[in-house]
Amino acid sequence: HDVAFPSSSAASNEETTKVQFQEKHRWNAHTLFGNMPTEVWTACFANNNHNDNGGRVVLSGGDDGKCKIWDVRADNTFRPIHTIANFDAGVTVLSAHPRKDHLVAVGSYDESVSIYDVRSPCNPLSTLPMGGGIWRIQWHPLDDDRILVAAMHGGCRVVQLENTDNDDGNSVTRAMNIEKEFTEHTSMAYGADWLVCQDDDEVEGKYYEAAASCSFYDRAAYLWNTSV
Repeated sequence: HDVAFPSSSAASNEETTKVQFQEKHRWNAHTLFGNMPTEVWTACFANNNHNDNGGRVVLSGGDDGKCKIWDVRADNTFRPIHTIANFDAGVTVLSAHPRKDHLVAVGSYDESVSIYDVRSPCNPLSTLPMGGGIWRIQWHPLDDDRILVAAMHGGCRVVQLENTDNDDGNSVTRAMNIEKEFTEHTSMAYGADWLVCQDDDEVEGKYYEAAASCSFYDRAAYLWNTSV
């Protein structure tokens, strides 16, 4: 579903602003066994600038083990503009880079995280196994080349990407390295996010960070140090 929520301003300060959801597009993005609809585990816009064409290009990942790229500007959702089928299990996570509009991190139940350039999506720029099915990928809010991964039975990972751009700004194939592992969860790690604090009085580029993660059956949440 492609849903918009136009808001109407309150008539006075005493009234609450109203928000209405409006469905704009609906389509069966992923199928198995012919044309039987299957679970769509994840979806995201191609980039985080929703006011340009990136807001009209959508990626989806499903239980069919595919990541599909859709152009919804012309209501052309009966056929994806590209299908990535390089996975051995369902595609469970899609996370667009918050600042580099062409980069998307893709996670799969096959325990891998891959980085793709949506301008040339035939092959990943890099792929790294994580030791568990991927359920959450979060780009660092300030550092362009780090991601936080929740990998179910594999725990959590802080991953460093080598510089994702060359001198002319084009994406190139780079290695990914696990900086730190957090394995205190005794159940499947389903969620993880960065906690970053930047003091206005500190030197530019200096900040403090940690990570928060949560798991399922043990109903636990942890706050942990991401430093190596």
